[in-house]
Amino acid sequence: MVDEEIVQFHGINVYDHRIAAKPFIVVRRDDVRLMLYRIEDLQISLGSLINVLAESGISFAVQNRAINVTREKAVGNLYRAFSRNLVPTAAMMDYYYGGKYFHHFYDQRGGMGI
Repeated sequence: MVDEEIVQFHGINVYDHRIAAKPFIVVRRDDVRLMLYRIEDLQISLGSLINVLAESGISFAVQNRAINVTREKAVGNLYRAFSRNLVPTAAMMDYYYGGKYFHHFYDQRGGMGI
């Protein structure tokens, strides 16, 4: 598998690198450093991730705000109703959990508990 978008600009194929059970990985190629992480793990791994960035000498800024707090957004009630009533079909489960992204980024750590 090849991720054409990142390969095209940075020469790094994310599918050549496994995150496995780690919270994130850093891939280096020439002067490019690419950090791969699962967004749902970000809150628990953010401290480690920031330490790696700080130790690397990369300039960055951290903003103190919620990553994605739906309940505070105008669509919060709609999202809560949707997630309460959603009953995924077998076809939906096959589509989302059978794709190349899921298999690459989640299978090796136990498939997100499913």
